[in-house]
Amino acid sequence: MKIVIVMAIREFEEAVKKLFKSAKIRRFSYLNSTDYQYISEEHFEGNWFGQELHEVEAVVFYAFSSQEEINDLAKNIAEFNAQHESTDPIRWMSFKIDNCN
Repeated sequence: MKIVIVMAIREFEEAVKKLFKSAKIRRFSYLNSTDYQYISEEHFEGNWFGQELHEVEAVVFYAFSSQEEINDLAKNIAEFNAQHESTDPIRWMSFKIDNCN
Protein backbone atom coordinates (compact mmCIF):
# COMPACT_ATOMS: atom_id res chain seq x y z
CA MET A 1 0.00 0.00 0.00
CA LYS A 2 1.09 3.57 -0.72
CA ILE A 3 -0.07 7.07 0.01
CA VAL A 4 -0.32 9.54 -2.84
CA ILE A 5 -0.34 13.30 -2.31
CA VAL A 6 -1.55 15.69 -5.01
CA MET A 7 -1.19 19.47 -4.86
CA ALA A 8 -3.01 21.89 -7.16
CA ILE A 9 -4.27 25.45 -7.37
CA ARG A 10 -7.88 25.86 -6.26
CA GLU A 11 -9.01 26.38 -9.89
CA PHE A 12 -8.06 22.75 -10.63
CA GLU A 13 -9.94 21.25 -7.65
CA GLU A 14 -12.78 19.70 -9.67
CA ALA A 15 -10.36 18.48 -12.35
CA VAL A 16 -8.26 16.68 -9.72
CA LYS A 17 -11.37 14.97 -8.35
CA LYS A 18 -12.12 13.69 -11.87
CA LEU A 19 -8.51 12.51 -12.28
CA PHE A 20 -8.83 10.47 -9.08
CA LYS A 21 -12.10 8.98 -10.31
CA SER A 22 -10.69 8.01 -13.71
CA ALA A 23 -7.74 6.31 -11.95
CA LYS A 24 -10.32 4.30 -9.97
CA ILE A 25 -9.25 5.88 -6.68
CA ARG A 26 -12.69 6.12 -5.11
CA ARG A 27 -11.75 7.27 -1.61
CA PHE A 28 -9.59 10.32 -0.94
CA SER A 29 -9.39 13.35 1.30
CA TYR A 30 -8.42 16.93 0.64
CA LEU A 31 -7.57 20.09 2.51
CA ASN A 32 -7.65 23.74 1.53
CA SER A 33 -4.23 25.30 1.58
CA THR A 34 -2.54 28.63 0.99
CA ASP A 35 0.78 28.34 -0.81
CA TYR A 36 3.38 31.06 -0.43
CA GLN A 37 6.26 32.02 -2.69
CA TYR A 38 8.83 34.71 -2.07
CA ILE A 39 9.36 36.87 -5.13
CA SER A 40 13.02 37.28 -6.06
CA GLU A 41 14.55 40.73 -5.53
CA GLU A 42 14.78 41.43 -9.26
CA HIS A 43 11.06 40.74 -9.69
CA PHE A 44 10.19 42.51 -6.44
CA GLU A 45 11.74 45.79 -7.61
CA GLY A 46 9.54 45.82 -10.71
CA ASN A 47 6.42 44.82 -8.76
CA TRP A 48 4.11 47.85 -8.87
CA PHE A 49 2.16 46.59 -5.84
CA GLY A 50 5.36 46.15 -3.81
CA GLN A 51 4.51 42.76 -2.32
CA GLU A 52 7.42 40.43 -1.62
CA LEU A 53 5.28 37.39 -0.79
CA HIS A 54 2.94 35.84 -3.37
CA GLU A 55 -0.06 33.83 -2.08
CA VAL A 56 -1.97 31.19 -4.04
CA GLU A 57 -5.13 29.43 -2.88
CA ALA A 58 -4.59 25.70 -3.30
CA VAL A 59 -5.82 22.22 -2.39
CA VAL A 60 -3.91 19.18 -1.15
CA PHE A 61 -5.39 15.74 -1.83
CA TYR A 62 -4.24 12.45 -0.32
CA ALA A 63 -5.30 8.84 -0.67
CA PHE A 64 -4.16 5.36 0.27
CA SER A 65 -3.93 3.33 -2.90
CA SER A 66 -2.25 0.59 -4.92
CA GLN A 67 0.75 1.19 -7.16
CA GLU A 68 -1.37 0.44 -10.25
CA GLU A 69 -3.94 3.11 -9.35
CA ILE A 70 -1.18 5.61 -8.59
CA ASN A 71 0.41 4.88 -11.97
CA ASP A 72 -2.93 5.61 -13.65
CA LEU A 73 -3.31 8.82 -11.66
CA ALA A 74 0.22 9.93 -12.59
CA LYS A 75 -0.56 9.33 -16.27
CA ASN A 76 -3.80 11.31 -15.96
CA ILE A 77 -2.01 14.21 -14.25
CA ALA A 78 0.72 14.27 -16.94
CA GLU A 79 -1.92 14.39 -19.68
CA PHE A 80 -3.84 17.15 -17.87
CA ASN A 81 -0.68 19.24 -17.38
CA ALA A 82 0.25 18.81 -21.06
CA GLN A 83 -3.18 20.10 -22.13
CA HIS A 84 -3.27 23.07 -19.72
CA GLU A 85 -0.48 25.57 -19.83
CA SER A 86 -0.10 26.90 -16.31
CA THR A 87 2.63 28.34 -14.14
CA ASP A 88 1.15 26.10 -11.42
CA PRO A 89 0.82 22.56 -12.82
CA ILE A 90 -0.72 19.78 -10.75
CA ARG A 91 2.02 18.07 -8.74
CA TRP A 92 2.02 14.65 -7.09
CA MET A 93 4.19 12.32 -5.05
CA SER A 94 3.76 8.89 -3.48
CA PHE A 95 5.33 7.06 -0.55
CA LYS A 96 5.42 3.44 0.51
CA ILE A 97 3.70 2.72 3.81
CA ASP A 98 5.71 0.30 5.92
CA ASN A 99 3.33 0.05 8.87
CA CYS A 100 -0.18 1.16 9.68
CA ASN A 101 -3.19 0.05 11.69
